[in-house]
Amino acid sequence: MALSLRDVQRDPIANRALNELMHHYTVAEEKSRLVLTKTAGDMKLFLYDLDDLHQLDFAHNQQMVRETSDCACDRPRATSSGRAGRSAR
Repeated sequence: MALSLRDVQRDPIANRALNELMHHYTVAEEKSRLVLTKTAGDMKLFLYDLDDLHQLDFAHNQQMVRETSDCACDRPRATSSGRAGRSAR
């Protein structure tokens, strides 16, 4: 089965992944695949199936989770010391 831009646009996960890639790549339909060419350079990605974009989206989400958890470690943690130290009235 050939992969087309129309297929990608109908799939929300694949569409989100392609939109992220389009910041750095131009997209073209060729034969049974999508070809993404890096705008600054000569690197090309060949996508043959919606699953290729699903995997890219999953990897991107995993990276965001790692970055978020790294940022959370840098911040001081909130404590309940304001409540614990008070006596009940």
